[in-house]
Amino acid sequence: MPILVQHGWGRTNKLDEALGADLASGAILSPRDETPDGMAQLVAQLRGSYPQATLLFDPQFYAATIPQARDRHLPSYPYYRPLLSRSEFGLSAIRALVPPVLNYQANLDLSRIIAPTIALDDMSDRWSQIAIYLCQESVDCHAALQAAPPLLLSVVVSENALATGRGLDDFLDEITALNCHGFYIIVERSQSYAQRFDDRRLAALMYMVHVLGHVNRFEVIVGYTDLAGMLLRAAGAHAWACGWSQSLRQFSRTRFRPVTGGRRARERYTSLPLLNSVLLSEVDACQQAQVLNRVLSGSPYDQQIEQADTPLGANWQKEVSALHHWWVLAALEATASRGNVNQRLAACSAAISRARGVYAMLGQAGIRLAPPSDSGHLDDWRNAIDAFTKSVG
Repeated sequence: MPILVQHGWGRTNKLDEALGADLASGAILSPRDETPDGMAQLVAQLRGSYPQATLLFDPQFYAATIPQARDRHLPSYPYYRPLLSRSEFGLSAIRALVPPVLNYQANLDLSRIIAPTIALDDMSDRWSQIAIYLCQESVDCHAALQAAPPLLLSVVVSENALATGRGLDDFLDEITALNCHGFYIIVERSQSYAQRFDDRRLAALMYMVHVLGHVNRFEVIVGYTDLAGMLLRAAGAHAWACGWSQSLRQFSRTRFRPVTGGRRARERYTSLPLLNSVLLSEVDACQQAQVLNRVLSGSPYDQQIEQADTPLGANWQKEVSALHHWWVLAALEATASRGNVNQRLAACSAAISRARGVYAMLGQAGIRLAPPSDSGHLDDWRNAIDAFTKSVG
Protein backbone atom coordinates (compact mmCIF):
# COMPACT_ATOMS: atom_id res chain seq x y z
CA MET A 1 0.00 0.00 0.00
CA PRO A 2 2.76 2.52 -0.78
CA ILE A 3 0.70 5.42 -2.17
CA LEU A 4 -2.68 6.43 -0.75
CA VAL A 5 -5.06 9.14 -1.91
CA GLN A 6 -5.60 11.88 0.67
CA HIS A 7 -9.34 12.44 0.34
CA GLY A 8 -10.97 15.86 0.79
CA TRP A 9 -13.23 18.43 -0.80
CA GLY A 10 -14.01 18.10 -4.53
CA ARG A 11 -13.93 14.32 -4.77
CA THR A 12 -16.09 13.80 -7.91
CA ASN A 13 -14.65 10.63 -9.52
CA LYS A 14 -10.98 11.19 -8.62
CA LEU A 15 -10.81 8.29 -6.14
CA ASP A 16 -12.24 5.83 -8.64
CA GLU A 17 -9.90 6.98 -11.38
CA ALA A 18 -6.79 6.79 -9.17
CA LEU A 19 -7.63 3.32 -7.83
CA GLY A 20 -8.89 2.06 -11.17
CA ALA A 21 -5.67 3.11 -12.91
CA ASP A 22 -3.53 1.50 -10.18
CA LEU A 23 -1.95 4.87 -9.39
CA ALA A 24 -2.83 4.40 -5.71
CA SER A 25 -3.53 1.39 -3.55
CA GLY A 26 -6.07 2.98 -1.22
CA ALA A 27 -7.31 6.15 0.42
CA ILE A 28 -7.37 8.07 3.71
CA LEU A 29 -10.91 9.39 4.07
CA SER A 30 -11.89 12.79 5.48
CA PRO A 31 -15.10 13.08 7.57
CA ARG A 32 -14.93 16.86 7.25
CA ASP A 33 -15.81 16.46 3.59
CA GLU A 34 -18.50 13.73 3.72
CA THR A 35 -21.68 13.34 5.75
CA PRO A 36 -21.86 10.19 7.93
CA ASP A 37 -24.33 8.62 5.48
CA GLY A 38 -22.18 9.65 2.55
CA MET A 39 -19.08 8.25 4.25
CA ALA A 40 -20.74 4.87 4.85
CA GLN A 41 -21.82 4.74 1.21
CA LEU A 42 -18.36 5.75 0.01
CA VAL A 43 -16.60 3.06 2.07
CA ALA A 44 -19.06 0.41 0.88
CA GLN A 45 -18.66 1.48 -2.74
CA LEU A 46 -14.85 1.51 -2.59
CA ARG A 47 -14.71 -1.81 -0.79
CA GLY A 48 -17.05 -3.38 -3.33
CA SER A 49 -15.14 -2.04 -6.34
CA TYR A 50 -11.63 -2.46 -4.93
CA PRO A 51 -11.67 -5.30 -2.35
CA GLN A 52 -7.90 -5.19 -1.81
CA ALA A 53 -7.69 -1.41 -1.35
CA THR A 54 -6.28 0.01 1.88
CA LEU A 55 -9.07 2.13 3.33
CA LEU A 56 -8.37 4.38 6.31
CA PHE A 57 -10.46 6.99 8.09
CA ASP A 58 -8.74 10.01 9.63
CA PRO A 59 -11.12 11.04 12.47
CA GLN A 60 -9.65 14.59 12.35
CA PHE A 61 -10.13 14.86 16.10
CA TYR A 62 -7.37 17.50 16.15
CA ALA A 63 -9.85 20.01 14.66
CA ALA A 64 -11.70 20.02 18.01
CA THR A 65 -9.04 22.29 19.56
CA ILE A 66 -9.27 24.99 16.85
CA PRO A 67 -11.42 28.02 17.82
CA GLN A 68 -14.26 28.71 15.37
CA ALA A 69 -13.17 25.73 13.33
CA ARG A 70 -14.41 25.48 9.75
CA ASP A 71 -15.19 21.82 10.35
CA ARG A 72 -18.03 21.40 7.81
CA HIS A 73 -19.52 17.88 8.30
CA LEU A 74 -17.43 16.93 11.36
CA PRO A 75 -20.06 18.05 13.94
CA SER A 76 -22.51 15.53 12.49
CA TYR A 77 -20.25 12.62 13.49
CA PRO A 78 -21.15 11.07 16.87
CA TYR A 79 -17.59 11.16 18.27
CA TYR A 80 -16.73 14.79 17.46
CA ARG A 81 -16.66 17.37 20.27
CA PRO A 82 -15.86 20.89 18.99
CA LEU A 83 -13.81 23.50 20.82
CA LEU A 84 -12.04 21.46 23.47
CA SER A 85 -9.61 23.35 25.68
CA ARG A 86 -6.59 21.84 27.41
CA SER A 87 -8.47 21.73 30.71
CA GLU A 88 -10.99 19.35 29.14
CA PHE A 89 -8.40 16.62 28.56
CA GLY A 90 -8.21 15.13 32.02
CA LEU A 91 -7.73 11.37 32.25
CA SER A 92 -11.40 10.70 32.96
CA ALA A 93 -12.42 12.90 30.02
CA ILE A 94 -10.00 11.12 27.70
CA ARG A 95 -11.50 7.78 28.71
CA ALA A 96 -14.85 9.11 27.54
CA LEU A 97 -13.57 10.78 24.36
CA VAL A 98 -11.63 7.89 22.82
CA PRO A 99 -14.12 4.96 22.63
CA PRO A 100 -16.65 6.71 20.33
CA VAL A 101 -13.86 7.46 17.82
CA LEU A 102 -12.73 3.84 17.64
CA ASN A 103 -16.23 2.38 17.81
CA TYR A 104 -17.35 4.48 14.86
CA GLN A 105 -14.49 3.19 12.71
CA ALA A 106 -15.05 -0.40 13.84
CA ASN A 107 -18.47 -0.26 12.19
CA LEU A 108 -16.98 0.66 8.80
CA ASP A 109 -15.20 -1.82 6.55
CA LEU A 110 -11.76 -0.27 7.04
CA SER A 111 -8.26 -1.72 6.78
CA ARG A 112 -6.95 0.03 9.91
CA ILE A 113 -8.41 2.05 12.78
CA ILE A 114 -6.79 5.44 13.39
CA ALA A 115 -6.69 6.76 16.95
CA PRO A 116 -7.69 10.33 17.87
CA THR A 117 -5.02 12.89 18.63
CA ILE A 118 -4.34 16.61 18.94
CA ALA A 119 -1.91 18.78 16.98
CA LEU A 120 1.42 19.49 18.69
CA ASP A 121 3.46 22.67 18.46
CA ASP A 122 6.06 21.34 20.89
CA MET A 123 7.17 17.77 21.50
CA SER A 124 7.73 18.30 25.22
CA ASP A 125 4.91 20.53 26.51
CA ARG A 126 1.63 19.70 28.27
CA TRP A 127 -0.16 19.06 24.98
CA SER A 128 2.37 16.36 24.06
CA GLN A 129 1.52 14.50 27.26
CA ILE A 130 -2.17 14.73 26.39
CA ALA A 131 -1.36 13.22 22.99
CA ILE A 132 0.38 10.32 24.73
CA TYR A 133 -2.60 9.82 27.06
CA LEU A 134 -4.86 9.64 23.98
CA CYS A 135 -2.53 7.02 22.52
CA GLN A 136 -2.55 4.96 25.71
CA GLU A 137 -6.32 5.07 26.03
CA SER A 138 -6.69 4.14 22.36
CA VAL A 139 -4.55 1.04 22.88
CA ASP A 140 -6.67 -0.02 25.86
CA CYS A 141 -9.94 0.68 24.08
CA HIS A 142 -8.84 -1.13 20.93
CA ALA A 143 -7.90 -4.22 22.93
CA ALA A 144 -11.52 -4.52 24.07
CA LEU A 145 -12.93 -4.42 20.52
CA GLN A 146 -13.87 -7.73 18.93
CA ALA A 147 -12.17 -8.59 15.61
CA ALA A 148 -11.29 -4.96 14.96
CA PRO A 149 -8.78 -3.93 12.28
CA PRO A 150 -5.24 -3.15 13.47
CA LEU A 151 -4.70 0.13 15.33
CA LEU A 152 -2.63 3.05 14.09
CA LEU A 153 -1.79 5.72 16.66
CA SER A 154 -1.83 9.30 15.37
CA VAL A 155 0.91 11.92 15.59
CA VAL A 156 0.11 15.39 14.25
CA VAL A 157 3.00 17.78 14.74
CA SER A 158 3.90 21.21 13.39
CA GLU A 159 6.97 21.61 11.24
CA ASN A 160 8.31 24.14 13.75
CA ALA A 161 8.26 21.54 16.53
CA LEU A 162 10.80 19.53 14.54
CA ALA A 163 13.21 22.45 14.23
CA THR A 164 15.22 21.80 17.39
CA GLY A 165 14.38 18.16 18.01
CA ARG A 166 13.73 19.04 21.65
CA GLY A 167 11.78 16.25 23.30
CA LEU A 168 11.60 14.14 20.14
CA ASP A 169 13.54 11.16 21.48
CA ASP A 170 11.61 11.17 24.76
CA PHE A 171 8.33 11.31 22.85
CA LEU A 172 9.42 8.43 20.61
CA ASP A 173 10.50 6.39 23.63
CA GLU A 174 7.02 6.69 25.10
CA ILE A 175 5.00 5.85 22.00
CA THR A 176 7.22 2.96 20.88
CA ALA A 177 6.44 1.26 24.20
CA LEU A 178 2.74 1.10 23.29
CA ASN A 179 1.15 -2.05 21.92
CA CYS A 180 -0.14 -0.93 18.54
CA HIS A 181 0.21 -1.95 14.91
CA GLY A 182 1.67 1.31 13.70
CA PHE A 183 1.45 5.07 13.34
CA TYR A 184 -0.24 7.65 11.15
CA ILE A 185 1.94 10.77 11.00
CA ILE A 186 0.99 14.24 9.75
CA VAL A 187 3.33 17.24 9.71
CA GLU A 188 1.82 20.69 9.48
CA ARG A 189 3.74 22.82 7.01
CA SER A 190 4.48 26.43 7.88
CA GLN A 191 4.54 27.90 4.36
CA SER A 192 2.34 28.18 1.30
CA TYR A 193 2.47 25.40 -1.28
CA ALA A 194 6.04 24.63 -2.34
CA GLN A 195 8.45 21.70 -2.30
CA ARG A 196 10.91 23.51 -0.03
CA PHE A 197 11.30 21.93 3.40
CA ASP A 198 13.76 23.21 6.00
CA ASP A 199 16.52 20.61 5.98
CA ARG A 200 16.78 20.28 9.79
CA ARG A 201 13.04 19.70 10.12
CA LEU A 202 12.92 17.28 7.21
CA ALA A 203 15.87 15.36 8.67
CA ALA A 204 14.05 15.18 12.04
CA LEU A 205 10.93 13.84 10.30
CA MET A 206 13.01 11.25 8.46
CA TYR A 207 14.54 10.28 11.79
CA MET A 208 11.09 9.89 13.38
CA VAL A 209 9.88 7.71 10.51
CA HIS A 210 13.09 5.67 10.60
CA VAL A 211 12.92 5.02 14.34
CA LEU A 212 9.28 3.96 14.17
CA GLY A 213 9.22 2.14 10.84
CA HIS A 214 12.69 0.70 10.36
CA VAL A 215 14.16 0.33 13.84
CA ASN A 216 11.00 -0.63 15.75
CA ARG A 217 9.19 -2.31 12.82
CA PHE A 218 5.90 -0.46 13.18
CA GLU A 219 3.78 0.20 10.13
CA VAL A 220 4.18 3.91 9.42
CA ILE A 221 1.88 5.85 7.11
CA VAL A 222 2.69 9.51 6.48
CA GLY A 223 -0.14 11.76 5.31
CA TYR A 224 0.01 14.88 3.13
CA THR A 225 3.57 14.19 1.98
CA ASP A 226 3.70 15.40 -1.61
CA LEU A 227 7.00 14.83 -3.48
CA ALA A 228 9.18 14.91 -0.34
CA GLY A 229 7.43 11.69 0.65
CA MET A 230 10.05 9.96 -1.48
CA LEU A 231 12.62 10.65 1.26
CA LEU A 232 10.30 9.45 4.01
CA ARG A 233 9.63 6.23 2.11
CA ALA A 234 13.38 5.73 1.77
CA ALA A 235 13.85 6.32 5.51
CA GLY A 236 11.37 3.63 6.52
CA ALA A 237 7.75 4.66 5.91
CA HIS A 238 5.44 1.87 4.70
CA ALA A 239 3.12 4.20 2.79
CA TRP A 240 2.66 7.87 1.96
CA ALA A 241 -0.43 9.84 1.04
CA CYS A 242 -1.14 12.79 -1.19
CA GLY A 243 -4.33 14.44 -2.39
CA TRP A 244 -5.53 16.02 -5.61
CA SER A 245 -5.32 19.69 -4.61
CA GLN A 246 -2.56 21.78 -3.06
CA SER A 247 -4.37 21.85 0.31
CA LEU A 248 -4.46 18.02 0.26
CA ARG A 249 -0.81 17.63 -0.69
CA GLN A 250 0.56 19.50 2.31
CA PHE A 251 -1.23 19.79 5.65
CA SER A 252 -2.14 23.01 7.40
CA ARG A 253 -4.64 23.72 10.14
CA THR A 254 -5.71 26.77 8.15
CA ARG A 255 -8.02 24.39 6.28
CA PHE A 256 -10.04 24.24 9.50
CA ARG A 257 -9.92 27.96 10.27
CA PRO A 258 -12.37 30.64 9.07
CA VAL A 259 -11.87 31.70 5.45
CA THR A 260 -9.93 34.96 5.10
CA GLY A 261 -10.07 35.20 1.32
CA GLY A 262 -7.48 34.36 -1.30
CA ARG A 263 -7.17 33.70 -4.98
CA ARG A 264 -7.61 30.55 -7.00
CA ALA A 265 -4.49 28.41 -7.27
CA ARG A 266 -2.67 28.70 -10.61
CA GLU A 267 -2.41 25.62 -12.80
CA ARG A 268 0.67 23.52 -12.18
CA TYR A 269 2.46 20.64 -13.84
CA THR A 270 4.38 18.03 -11.84
CA SER A 271 7.75 17.48 -13.47
CA LEU A 272 9.50 14.22 -12.64
CA PRO A 273 12.86 15.43 -14.06
CA LEU A 274 12.71 18.56 -11.88
CA LEU A 275 11.24 16.81 -8.82
CA ASN A 276 8.91 19.78 -8.57
CA SER A 277 5.46 21.09 -9.39
CA VAL A 278 5.92 24.08 -11.69
CA LEU A 279 3.50 26.59 -13.17
CA LEU A 280 1.97 25.67 -16.50
CA SER A 281 3.16 29.07 -17.78
CA GLU A 282 6.73 27.96 -16.97
CA VAL A 283 6.22 24.77 -18.95
CA ASP A 284 5.08 27.05 -21.77
CA ALA A 285 8.38 28.92 -21.52
CA CYS A 286 10.23 25.62 -21.83
CA GLN A 287 8.40 24.90 -25.08
CA GLN A 288 9.34 28.32 -26.46
CA ALA A 289 12.98 27.60 -25.58
CA GLN A 290 12.68 24.19 -27.30
CA VAL A 291 13.52 22.23 -24.12
CA LEU A 292 10.02 20.99 -23.32
CA ASN A 293 11.02 17.33 -23.59
CA ARG A 294 13.57 17.83 -20.81
CA VAL A 295 10.91 18.73 -18.21
CA LEU A 296 8.05 16.46 -19.22
CA SER A 297 7.55 13.46 -16.93
CA GLY A 298 6.72 10.83 -19.53
CA SER A 299 3.31 10.02 -18.11
CA PRO A 300 0.42 8.99 -20.39
CA TYR A 301 -1.24 12.29 -19.43
CA ASP A 302 1.53 14.33 -21.07
CA GLN A 303 -0.21 13.93 -24.42
CA GLN A 304 -2.64 16.64 -23.33
CA ILE A 305 0.31 19.06 -23.38
CA GLU A 306 2.19 17.56 -26.32
CA GLN A 307 -0.84 17.66 -28.61
CA ALA A 308 -1.80 21.25 -27.76
CA ASP A 309 -0.42 24.24 -29.60
CA THR A 310 1.04 25.48 -26.32
CA PRO A 311 1.06 24.04 -22.77
CA LEU A 312 -1.04 27.00 -21.62
CA GLY A 313 -3.62 26.07 -24.23
CA ALA A 314 -3.75 22.41 -23.18
CA ASN A 315 -6.87 20.86 -21.69
CA TRP A 316 -5.06 20.42 -18.36
CA GLN A 317 -8.11 19.81 -16.18
CA LYS A 318 -7.86 19.26 -12.42
CA GLU A 319 -8.68 15.56 -12.79
CA VAL A 320 -5.91 15.09 -15.37
CA SER A 321 -3.44 17.08 -13.27
CA ALA A 322 -4.23 14.95 -10.19
CA LEU A 323 -3.82 11.64 -12.04
CA HIS A 324 -0.56 12.85 -13.54
CA HIS A 325 0.67 13.89 -10.08
CA TRP A 326 -0.01 10.41 -8.68
CA TRP A 327 1.73 8.88 -11.69
CA VAL A 328 4.85 10.88 -10.78
CA LEU A 329 4.54 9.78 -7.15
CA ALA A 330 4.40 6.16 -8.32
CA ALA A 331 7.63 6.72 -10.25
CA LEU A 332 9.26 8.20 -7.13
CA GLU A 333 7.96 5.24 -5.11
CA ALA A 334 9.90 2.93 -7.42
CA THR A 335 13.02 5.02 -6.77
CA ALA A 336 12.64 5.09 -2.98
CA SER A 337 11.53 1.53 -2.20
CA ARG A 338 14.24 -0.75 -3.58
CA GLY A 339 16.98 -2.25 -1.45
CA ASN A 340 18.01 -1.29 2.07
CA VAL A 341 17.88 2.20 3.54
CA ASN A 342 21.34 3.14 2.27
CA GLN A 343 20.47 2.03 -1.26
CA ARG A 344 17.16 3.88 -1.17
CA LEU A 345 18.78 7.11 -0.02
CA ALA A 346 21.47 6.73 -2.67
CA ALA A 347 18.76 6.41 -5.32
CA CYS A 348 17.06 9.55 -3.99
CA SER A 349 20.38 11.41 -4.04
CA ALA A 350 20.95 10.34 -7.64
CA ALA A 351 17.50 11.64 -8.61
CA ILE A 352 18.29 14.95 -6.90
CA SER A 353 21.57 15.21 -8.82
CA ARG A 354 19.79 14.57 -12.12
CA ALA A 355 17.22 17.23 -11.28
CA ARG A 356 20.01 19.72 -10.56
CA GLY A 357 21.40 19.01 -14.02
CA VAL A 358 18.04 19.74 -15.66
CA TYR A 359 17.70 22.98 -13.70
CA ALA A 360 21.21 24.00 -14.83
CA MET A 361 20.20 23.35 -18.44
CA LEU A 362 17.09 25.51 -18.05
CA GLY A 363 19.24 28.31 -16.70
CA GLN A 364 21.55 28.06 -19.71
CA ALA A 365 18.47 28.25 -21.95
CA GLY A 366 17.54 31.55 -20.31
CA ILE A 367 14.48 30.23 -18.44
CA ARG A 368 13.83 31.92 -15.12
CA LEU A 369 11.49 30.16 -12.68
CA ALA A 370 9.50 31.68 -9.81
CA PRO A 371 10.77 30.82 -6.27
CA PRO A 372 8.30 27.95 -5.64
CA SER A 373 9.40 26.36 -8.93
CA ASP A 374 13.16 26.87 -8.63
CA SER A 375 15.76 24.39 -7.44
CA GLY A 376 15.94 25.50 -3.79
CA HIS A 377 14.13 22.41 -2.59
CA LEU A 378 16.89 20.17 -3.97
CA ASP A 379 19.41 21.69 -1.57
CA ASP A 380 16.93 21.20 1.29
CA TRP A 381 16.46 17.54 0.41
CA ARG A 382 20.16 16.85 -0.13
CA ASN A 383 21.10 18.50 3.17
CA ALA A 384 18.32 16.60 4.96
CA ILE A 385 19.67 13.29 3.65
CA ASP A 386 23.15 14.20 4.85
CA ALA A 387 21.90 15.25 8.31
CA PHE A 388 19.73 12.17 8.63
CA THR A 389 22.48 9.71 7.68
CA LYS A 390 24.83 11.43 10.09
CA SER A 391 22.28 11.17 12.94
CA VAL A 392 21.59 7.46 12.45
CA GLY A 393 25.01 6.38 11.26
